[in-house]
Amino acid sequence: MLQKILKPLFYLIVYIICFLRNLGIWKFPKGIKLSSRNQTTKPSLLQILATGVATVLAKKNKNKEYSKDSHELMKNPFLRFHANYSLSHIDLSTPNTYSLAVDLASVVELKNKKILCLGSRNLDEIFQLQLAGADKENIKAIDLYSDIPEILAMDFQDLKFEDSSFDIIFWAGSYAYAEDPMLALSEAFRVLRPSGIFALGDTFLGELTKAKYNKDYSKYMSENMNESLDELPEGTTLTKGVDSLEEIQERVKEFGIEKFLLVRDYVISPHYNLIAKVKN
Repeated sequence: MLQKILKPLFYLIVYIICFLRNLGIWKFPKGIKLSSRNQTTKPSLLQILATGVATVLAKKNKNKEYSKDSHELMKNPFLRFHANYSLSHIDLSTPNTYSLAVDLASVVELKNKKILCLGSRNLDEIFQLQLAGADKENIKAIDLYSDIPEILAMDFQDLKFEDSSFDIIFWAGSYAYAEDPMLALSEAFRVLRPSGIFALGDTFLGELTKAKYNKDYSKYMSENMNESLDELPEGTTLTKGVDSLEEIQERVKEFGIEKFLLVRDYVISPHYNLIAKVKN
């Protein structure tokens, strides 16, 4: 009974915040920061509220589809498939977004740090980092698609930034979808400054082929997603995530990692967080 009362109240607050934000009255969550004493990997009400606002602001794109004519990146069927797949899941609240932000803030002060978010999907990563102490003006975010001004359309395997441009790489929930995982890591470390912090959180996800997507995920797919799949050679591997913490640790060690500041394995909601520092 209580839940039935609280849920409408929660969304009323969310829509009021979205209304104020759209009017430019309050750029939520500007001016709000979580107390460091209360930060745990379990999301607080404020963190859940931020996810709700990001979801509502992004939902207008939920039924959009990208074709090869949408923009330059979508000419690649592999990228187009994943862009449309993300759109179909744009309102998914991924636990590693807020847990990675909290874990990151526990090992480094975020204020005045230049941060790059890779594969952001919507505004939730920017919001969660602000709540953890980052300055919005120091955060840049990219994804394969973007109708949100704060998120640039860019492939994280071909970053359009100069070498050593950022203090922190924040990568929550999209690394598994890299066509070339080592190239993606190489680009991330290229734009990371010496002594920079690399923060990666993703689901344990091994290789998924085109055939498995057709078999198990077809009910979630739009016509354009199936078209993108059909253009790929049979046997194409669409996800190349890791099956273990050891596997991802070995990958990032190749890029001059001095030490791992935090490594966490979430068993109940199976994903991992890994935060590392590059050598001086």
